[in-house]
Amino acid sequence: MKILAPINSILDIEPVIKSGATELFCGIIPKTWSDKYGSTVSPNRREWASANITTYGQLNEITELAHQRNTQVFLTLNALYIDDQKDLVNEIIKNALKCKVDAFIVADIGLIYQLKSMNLKQEIHVSTGGTTFNSHTAKFYESLDVQRITFPRHVQPGEMKDIVSGTKNIKYEVFILNSGCKNIDGYCTFLHGIKEQKNGYLWKLFKKANFDRFVLRILQSLPQSISNKINFSCSGVDSPCLMKYDFEILSKNNEPANKILSGNLKSFFSLMSGVDPCGACRIKEFNDIGIHSLKIVGRNYSKNKKVKDVLFISDIIKKLDYNLNDADFKQYVKKQYKYYYGLNCKKLCYYPYEN
Repeated sequence: MKILAPINSILDIEPVIKSGATELFCGIIPKTWSDKYGSTVSPNRREWASANITTYGQLNEITELAHQRNTQVFLTLNALYIDDQKDLVNEIIKNALKCKVDAFIVADIGLIYQLKSMNLKQEIHVSTGGTTFNSHTAKFYESLDVQRITFPRHVQPGEMKDIVSGTKNIKYEVFILNSGCKNIDGYCTFLHGIKEQKNGYLWKLFKKANFDRFVLRILQSLPQSISNKINFSCSGVDSPCLMKYDFEILSKNNEPANKILSGNLKSFFSLMSGVDPCGACRIKEFNDIGIHSLKIVGRNYSKNKKVKDVLFISDIIKKLDYNLNDADFKQYVKKQYKYYYGLNCKKLCYYPYEN
């Protein structure tokens, strides 16, 4: 399996590739876009300036160095666009082609049609924002000649198996580390990164220094009975999806689905929801299913965090060669999680439900 790693600087490339990354992805918010929309309305679903590069010169340097290391670079263009943004999106595509990116990660169906009509050599990858929840959707994208689909976070391994077996010409990708969300990306219309706009330089410095990761690491070291009670009113909310909501499950027709939905919602209203989830225990299943690539999220994270994440996932993939049974494999994953991060996993799982 491939490891798709996030980058936001040319300085990330050498260390993450040496750590085991086999593919890279990044996003760009050029000045022509930020002058009109800021970063809160991002062209790539990462609204924080620290998560993005800002010039085509940077993008060209990134692709040149990655290609020298025989590593592909994918560009995220996975927002849903309005007509007024069309010219700026086309500007990004035009310059990205000059920079020789290897694929576009896309959610907007109209943009998929446009890219297909251009007969590009670059691949088209459907983002999690493309909401592929069933085989009919996957077959629809297959008819558009897309080369890869990223499963939404809420699709469980058993469901993935059915979808993967229903297509012939598509590779599939799953999230494996970081940035879980109770909501469905492709249906989300919330604005994120509000504090960056409100507090300007100080907030950018806060994010660039990864101070939020430092706070969450301390939180993760606390007993879960305590950490789960600390809510976002203590720290302020940067995104509306992190506010505390009351909810009620109205449908009684699908009890397993209701259990997943209820558990997912209940677990995301404390500061612990900011702690990065992990899906490494399911890598053995993903390998059996035929998943092509494991995606690590976190373009705005520090270089050290990115390297540690890639080392951890690379370690787990190598263990597949030992043909461990499921129980022993999961035990090894938990042991290595503590080795790399110095903390117990606390079952903050991307895919918590057995098939």
